[in-house]
Amino acid sequence: MNGRHDETIDAILDAAKSALDAAGPAISMIPGHFGGLNVAIGSLSKIIDMIQKTRENDSTRDELAHKLKRLADIIKNSTDEIQKRLSARDAPSGEKPGLVVVQGGPLAELLSRIDALDQTLQPLASLAEKLQLKLFLLRCLQYKRNARVLASLKSGIDEAISDFEFRGHIKIDTLISEVAVAMIQVQAGVVRIEKNQVAEEESRILEKLERADAHYQSYHNRDKEGVHPGTRQDLLREISEWVRGAKDVHPVYILSGAAGTGKSTIALEMAKRLDKEKLLGASFFFNRGEESLSCTRLVFTTIAHQLAITQPRLRQHIIRGARKHVESGHLSQMEFQAADLLEQPLKDVPGDHPPVVFILDAVDECTDRPPILISKMLNLLLQIASSVPFPLRILVTTRPEKHIQEVFLSPKFHDAVNIKRLHDIPPSIVTVDITRYLQDRIRDMLPETFVKAHRDAASCIAERANGLFIYAKTAVDFLSAHPRDADESLKILLSNEPTEEEAEFYEQLDKLYLAILRQSFQTFKNTARKARVQIVLGTIALLQEYMSPKAMAGLLQVPVDHILSVVENIESVVIRDTDDSQNGKLRPLHATFPQYLTHRQRCVDPDFYIDPAVHHGRLALACLNVLLGPQVLQRNPCQLEYPTRFKKGAAKSALRLDVHVPEHVEYACLHWAAHLQEADSRAEIQAAIDAFCSDKVLLWLEVLSYLDRLDIAVRTLLIARVWYEKHSPENIETTEILHDALRFVLEFFDIINICPEQIYVSALPQIPTCTLAKRHATRAEGEMKLITARDSHWGPCLRVIETQRGRLIGVKFHPNGQYIASCALHGQVDLWDATSGVHLMATSDYPGADSFDVSWEDRHVVSCWRGGNDVYFFNGEAGGQTQYLNSAENRLNSVAFTHDGLKFLTPVLDDFRVLVWDAQKLEVSSTIICERMISTPITFSMDGQRATSGSSRDVCIWDADKGTLLKLLVGHTDDVLSTVFFPDGNHVASGARDGTIRIWDVETEECLHVLPHSGPVNQVVVSPRGDLIASGSDMVRLWDARNPKCLATFQGHSSSVTSVSFSPTGDHLISGSWDGTVRIWDITDLTSEAATPPGHNATVTCLAFSNENDMVASGSADRRIIVWDTSSGKRLKTFEGHDSTIVDVAFSPDGKRLISTASHDRSRVWDIESGKMVMTINHRDAYLASYSPDGKWIVTGRRSLQSNPSSAASQADHSDLRLFRASDGLFEKDFNVATNVRNLILERLEFSSDSTLVYAVCTSSAVYAFDIRTGQAEPASNMKRSKPTQGEFMASPWDGWISLLGADHRTYPVCWLESSRRPAPVVYMGRLGMYMSKGHHLAIGSGTGRITLLDIFGAVSTISLAS
Repeated sequence: MNGRHDETIDAILDAAKSALDAAGPAISMIPGHFGGLNVAIGSLSKIIDMIQKTRENDSTRDELAHKLKRLADIIKNSTDEIQKRLSARDAPSGEKPGLVVVQGGPLAELLSRIDALDQTLQPLASLAEKLQLKLFLLRCLQYKRNARVLASLKSGIDEAISDFEFRGHIKIDTLISEVAVAMIQVQAGVVRIEKNQVAEEESRILEKLERADAHYQSYHNRDKEGVHPGTRQDLLREISEWVRGAKDVHPVYILSGAAGTGKSTIALEMAKRLDKEKLLGASFFFNRGEESLSCTRLVFTTIAHQLAITQPRLRQHIIRGARKHVESGHLSQMEFQAADLLEQPLKDVPGDHPPVVFILDAVDECTDRPPILISKMLNLLLQIASSVPFPLRILVTTRPEKHIQEVFLSPKFHDAVNIKRLHDIPPSIVTVDITRYLQDRIRDMLPETFVKAHRDAASCIAERANGLFIYAKTAVDFLSAHPRDADESLKILLSNEPTEEEAEFYEQLDKLYLAILRQSFQTFKNTARKARVQIVLGTIALLQEYMSPKAMAGLLQVPVDHILSVVENIESVVIRDTDDSQNGKLRPLHATFPQYLTHRQRCVDPDFYIDPAVHHGRLALACLNVLLGPQVLQRNPCQLEYPTRFKKGAAKSALRLDVHVPEHVEYACLHWAAHLQEADSRAEIQAAIDAFCSDKVLLWLEVLSYLDRLDIAVRTLLIARVWYEKHSPENIETTEILHDALRFVLEFFDIINICPEQIYVSALPQIPTCTLAKRHATRAEGEMKLITARDSHWGPCLRVIETQRGRLIGVKFHPNGQYIASCALHGQVDLWDATSGVHLMATSDYPGADSFDVSWEDRHVVSCWRGGNDVYFFNGEAGGQTQYLNSAENRLNSVAFTHDGLKFLTPVLDDFRVLVWDAQKLEVSSTIICERMISTPITFSMDGQRATSGSSRDVCIWDADKGTLLKLLVGHTDDVLSTVFFPDGNHVASGARDGTIRIWDVETEECLHVLPHSGPVNQVVVSPRGDLIASGSDMVRLWDARNPKCLATFQGHSSSVTSVSFSPTGDHLISGSWDGTVRIWDITDLTSEAATPPGHNATVTCLAFSNENDMVASGSADRRIIVWDTSSGKRLKTFEGHDSTIVDVAFSPDGKRLISTASHDRSRVWDIESGKMVMTINHRDAYLASYSPDGKWIVTGRRSLQSNPSSAASQADHSDLRLFRASDGLFEKDFNVATNVRNLILERLEFSSDSTLVYAVCTSSAVYAFDIRTGQAEPASNMKRSKPTQGEFMASPWDGWISLLGADHRTYPVCWLESSRRPAPVVYMGRLGMYMSKGHHLAIGSGTGRITLLDIFGAVSTISLAS
């Protein structure tokens, strides 16, 4: 019986333990501060364990077991209930909801009960441990004691149950219910906060995407109307069905039509409908009059931003792509925008996603130059639409422009595009739609009496519309403008007044415009009123971009009311983009209105005809007068505290351009030359240009830079100079300033674009002696001082384009001279504006290229790697599509297009075959078997029938179709590298590795002339007229082709010149080099001598300042030493006598003597005053030299210490260092480093301040100290290899910046050097670059030998060393 009873008690206690074991994990799943329950469970488990181990057989133990079980069940049920209640609202998938615990209320009461339970059970657990569990006999003796413990435990458990379950007469389950409700509310709040934080972070990512206000609902489109009810039904139905069509339907729908045929109306209507159905992903409505809406730069970022907002299921995909895009830094490159923001994110969207539509309206309004950028944009959109797995649709409206049509007609996208031409819709259908539109509008907007009296008005107007919806809209607006006069207005509209039409298509529209203008300005009350109307109409017609009435008034310098009085009378043809009458930009309702006003044959009323030459002149003068106004253009126009900081580091909010450069001032800065170009001759304009050039031209450049439109300056100055020379040739000074300003902006374009303040700090001090320099002879505040003399005149190099691509292998000029193409060794091809040098676009990176060619008319680029199997074909016609064409196992040599661009040829390396590729089908169409192997790129004669190439050391003339060898020209002694036909086809020029150009008579195979070079001739080209030859070698050389002699040498490249190309007019030459730059050379004036810069005839190899900082010495590979005066920049002395390159120079402490070392010569000491050598120093291979501070000693050192210790031991003059008496040059002592040290490279020699030690500083950071008295050498732990120190200047050979090292070890840009003044890129004195600074003076030696001395004190005073 007792056994069975014990079993029953044990079962009860086991059940209690199981309940507690189950409660523990449940507690861990509950968010919040319920850790006290775990402590209570631990205590209760201990009590149960002790009760199970005791074997007392009485009613107290029995009751206690039941109570323990009950308490365990209460705890288990409580935890289950809490968990159940909190999980009633699921957290987002994969997330564990957080919990914020608030003070007070039911939660506080529950936590208090848990704490009380814990406080009660812990002492009871300790008490339970007092139960006697030993042998049976001992338990019997302790029976009474155990009974008392059990009774106490029972009483304590009773109290715990009562307090936990019923304290305050509130049952625990009721309390839990209240707590759960409160916790769920808090939890929901936390989730909301987290969601808001995520949403804010996503919004910040999206805000980093610069975008345009191009949505169909933007203010720019507020006056556009959708399709009128009942019209265009068939077309709208067709487009709607296309949107919802099968997955394999054409993803792109092109709506093409002439101006005024309603394309934008249809686009707007579809945008409204699709937006309502949640199918519109994004819309971009181009607008020629708004900069952000007339370029491709913001198309992809705008679409991505809209897409993330309109399509919730796509938002996360776009956010991820945008985050990656922002982090990558390629924010402005179109191909990266398309890939990062759209193509890659949308590829992850499931295929069952509903259709999403992009709408691009009026693509023809995009005015990007070159047009290939527009083609590239369209190509990328087509590529995206074709590659995503779900139905992405793109609706495009456009006029049938050639460069746009070519993309859509590309074979690659044949299955992706459906083209709908509006002119293919039967005219009868269009007329019915226009009639319905007019009937409804007339009924809604005009008096009922008019409607009844003129029931046929709609049909009559529709007949005259000739299919132009713009005509119908303009007509009804005209009628409704003055409802009381509608009868009279209709008569005017329907009158048969004759007109000289330009084209029948616009005849009725022209009549309508004339009727509106006459009705609006029925009689000109006075001449002033007529002039006002003419000026306003002319301004609206000829403005280069839309402008508000307020800005127009500022430009024309008239009251804004004068503008409004005219505009308010023609609101049916001129509209505002906002409701603000003064600040809303004005624009013609349609492009046909300004075309009408400025066309003499179409606008037959002289009161309204705008003579373009006259009105352009008025606007040019207005622009110039604005810029000449007081305080309009001034230095530091944005009033920045630190204007020398880079533009990119200044927030747009800090620039406040809208305040400092108002709308009319910005317009005048950007467009004065566009009006000048079309203007007639007027004395007032000439005087305004004189004043502008005299005082404002540099300030104008500064503003253009802040506007990020410096590229406009080049074309503006060109236009202005041409116009001025034509109309005012007698004023030489202004013409010269225009020329100087053009050269100025070309020379310093990059630095002005980075920091406009550098116009004064760096650019002005470096320009040659010219009229512009004389006008600004007074030093500007904060500029660096050029101590050495200015150049005497501008050099032939117009522009240095720093491509940042590394080695260039080729450059090409566009046939019309507008563009330059360059190809880098790693394969990237770039397109540059040939006038300004601005980068326009880049192809994708290829694995590499050392041959490339361009078919400009077809916008195709091909390149290949010598020895590779692939041709890389860039199709600009298809908007930038790149394809890799594999030639199977053939190793290719080079690539070249035929003249017609239909084929390109790739000779096979070390083979007799030439592969002929079809440039349209992109496949090998034939193979030519040649009689000789081809080793150079192929070039063709003008008629395309013959080809020439190099074959090892010979020049071959081929039949271009058959490959038959026609002529073999023999004479070069090393490999031919380049060949080219003269325009006459009878002569060929070839350049070779033997350092010569040979000119050949093709017919006789005779070498007519040999033109010598100092190294291999990488390329030879002939000018379009055949009178000049240019060659690329160690430099660029220009030759007279008829009487072969060198006309000019163009230096400036710091590495081998790999390619040259003439402009189509033959007045410019471009060159590309392994130094990564493209240089544009002016070859129109070859009579003036090139400016001779101060310095040496070869690269500068060493520099030294005197102790008093009054002199600088320079040594060079030309074996001369020159001493310069640091205050005047004049040459004091030139020392000659060494028979090898000078490697080091050092002044004596008193500045009276100079020691020099040479690469293969004895060191020499020179007397500076007399200019004579006073002694030689006998130390074979001496590399560096130094005077001791007390002037007693000279030390010399070899470059490589202990490189040959055996020789050093046998020949004293091979010692590492040698010490000499400075007074007479007598040898004193040899120093050698330890024999176990090998190949230390000496970087610097120094004496200690007391002249007792010589320090040899090595490039490995090792420093050895030599004791003059003992000759002993030991490592100098207290000396370290020098590093730049605070306040020291550093000059970069690569980017030209002179920087100052701040106390925070950061470098701060101070001023900038143009390329010819930059230090030679060598390691000198432990630093990269041939320069040396002392105080605020800087001496720089270039690779060409130029010496530049600068005083940078003024420039340093303007910079901020704050971060």
